[in-house]
Amino acid sequence: MKDVPSDCMIRPMKTNIVDKTSLCNVILLGLFAVGLGLSSLLVKSRTAIELSEPIPLPGEGLSVRVPTAAGWKSLTEWSYERDNSFTLVSRYSIQGPPIAEVRWQYRLAEKKLPAEDLLREYAGRFSGQAGEMQQMETSLKFYWMHLFPRTSNEDLLLAVAVPAEGRALLLQIRCFTEPLYIRDLFEQLAGGVRIQADPRREVGNQLAAKLRQGEYGKWLHQINNLPRPFMIGTTGDKPVGYSKTTAFLKDSGQSLPTGLDYEEVLPTGREPGKTASRLRAADDLSEFVWTTDRLMRRRASQTALHYQPAGFLEIQDSYGRNDSVWPASSALPEILLPAMAWTMAQSAHQTEAVIDVIASAGWIVPAVFSIRNAPQDAVKLNTIQVVVRVDFLHDEKSFEEYYFDSQLNPIGKYEQTPGQVPQLWKPAAQEEILFYFGNLFDKPDKSA
Repeated sequence: MKDVPSDCMIRPMKTNIVDKTSLCNVILLGLFAVGLGLSSLLVKSRTAIELSEPIPLPGEGLSVRVPTAAGWKSLTEWSYERDNSFTLVSRYSIQGPPIAEVRWQYRLAEKKLPAEDLLREYAGRFSGQAGEMQQMETSLKFYWMHLFPRTSNEDLLLAVAVPAEGRALLLQIRCFTEPLYIRDLFEQLAGGVRIQADPRREVGNQLAAKLRQGEYGKWLHQINNLPRPFMIGTTGDKPVGYSKTTAFLKDSGQSLPTGLDYEEVLPTGREPGKTASRLRAADDLSEFVWTTDRLMRRRASQTALHYQPAGFLEIQDSYGRNDSVWPASSALPEILLPAMAWTMAQSAHQTEAVIDVIASAGWIVPAVFSIRNAPQDAVKLNTIQVVVRVDFLHDEKSFEEYYFDSQLNPIGKYEQTPGQVPQLWKPAAQEEILFYFGNLFDKPDKSA
């Protein structure tokens, strides 16, 4: 065997080392690529956003969507809150408490400010750092920012849009423990908002304007010429209470010269209860003071509402409440529902309208007014010619029906409230009221 130079003996060994190293590199690159692919799939699976079908808010022409992917539990209908808003909530959890939340809130009587000013005001209620305000325009223009509260390991995205004057749509996305890509979620949710004017709103605005421009005064004259108490009872049983309305046409020397007093007596449990309301208003309802006194189970309370010409409503009550809200300019106090029903009965070609109702406690409740041809079968009032029904949108089971004769004189009312027996108001003579309730209800009358 010939001697082989040393440099010739190491060349094959060097070639093997290079080959093995290249192979390892290829394998490592492959594993890295697989890892990137898995990571990408993981990110995509975590950020995959499945949204519900549009969930409409009746009477507002608005619909939104909520997350529906695995782990999300969502409401499927808007819920009315006693802060003059409707809410829609969706929560995400795997096991244990929620780790994320989406909350839509539609406010009915918000300050008449631009969306960016409302966002600053709401953000100021949180303690912590705030990110930069940004915009996103879909069917509505949203202003939004990140908030980082000091008290918890939480990331909050807050967005505000103004669909109409006095209305505000808020979106809150909270993440409590781990990143949930809330920016992507916000963009999807904001992009899923749809809004289209409900034509019934414009009809309601027209009817409210008509009431303010003369029908209110005509209605006061009508009920003043036909003073009539109403007996209250179920449709087939004996009476359980009564109501009485007194109109004030002109009170000279007063800044609020017109109005009415309303008295209603109904039992609460075993004891009688009384509600006494007093409305004093400007001729065009641009200002009014409405006080409601209640005596229920020997406890007296009062709520006072003062609607100012500037467009806001001051609310005070016996429990120390002192608030202000900004209802729509067409909103009407509940005590004038009979007047609005009468106004609509004269406009039979307008079959449906949506109007905000101001309840005696100061809450704002949208309602659908509609013309009906006949009352419910259980109501036996043979002279009924026109029915105006009022469906309150905060609860689909709550409604009232107002009955009129051929001359559009008020001749009755039917009311259904969840959890209570339906009640019917029927015309009654003063002698009937005294016969049934003269002795039973004189004590509440004296102590009110």
